[in-house]
Amino acid sequence: MALSTMGCIIKERHSLLFNSWEFIFLVLLTMLVYYLPLFRSLQVLILIASSFLFYAFDKPVLLLLLVFSLSFFAIVSYAVCYNFINKRSMWMGAGVVAGLSILGFFKYGTLISKTLLSANIINPTSTTHFIMSIPLPIGISFFTFEGISLIVDTYRSRTNKEDRSNLQIAPNFFSHLQQTALFISFFPHLIAGPIIKAHQFFPQIEAKYFKDIDWEYAFRTIVLGYFLKMVIADNLKDQTFWIVFPYFQTHSSLTLIAMLYGYSIQIFSDFAGYSLIAIGTASLFGYTLPINFNFPYIAQSFSEFWQRWHISLST
Repeated sequence: MALSTMGCIIKERHSLLFNSWEFIFLVLLTMLVYYLPLFRSLQVLILIASSFLFYAFDKPVLLLLLVFSLSFFAIVSYAVCYNFINKRSMWMGAGVVAGLSILGFFKYGTLISKTLLSANIINPTSTTHFIMSIPLPIGISFFTFEGISLIVDTYRSRTNKEDRSNLQIAPNFFSHLQQTALFISFFPHLIAGPIIKAHQFFPQIEAKYFKDIDWEYAFRTIVLGYFLKMVIADNLKDQTFWIVFPYFQTHSSLTLIAMLYGYSIQIFSDFAGYSLIAIGTASLFGYTLPINFNFPYIAQSFSEFWQRWHISLST
């Protein structure tokens, strides 16, 4: 299961990789324009444009799904906030169900169609062929969960007086649409997390200044992330590759056990490395993302492990 999960993750990262010169160029160019005093009032739009470019780098057609999703979540959350109080639950329920349905269709539609329609795979109909050829959109899990968090946080802020200070929805829908677009598509965490909740991100949307960058924190976090990803994970994958069928049949049990330990280190370094790069890159633009890994392999129980591994997903 772990190997298949890793395969899905690799598929979701075929757009613009963090360890590519194109990504570094995008970050530097965006920072150059982003912090110019002339464009300070356009900072949100600049980040949205860079995020769309990042997402559409390899498969531009998938940008349509991202735009549709963030528009849908913006409309539903706005309706939850400003509609009649007796319909807020309906809007929230419908939004959550629709978001999960879209996620399920794209992530599991191909698998289900191959399983249920296996008899027609040799001579597939046009419908069967279409379902089985649906690509896996990059980062769909991350931006769907974040869209759902926006709907739920909006509902809680309107129905619980104690939570009203956590999330403020702009009265103007187009302003809310811009904030939602930035929240969901913000490119440092778009395809690899951490998953951030709406009430954590929306209050951070304000004018940012170059002088406020914490360079020490950003440098330390980004360097550690690249070390985990490029030095440890990328080198280990060339060794742990032999653990999959049929290659493992030629190795001894002792070697396979060593590869299992190596793979556990590889998958942690890959996940944690991407998360740290995302956190550090976001800090360059004045945004704080939550810590996503907290030494999970020192956990003393499975429950504690999931409190330390991919924390933003577990919570």
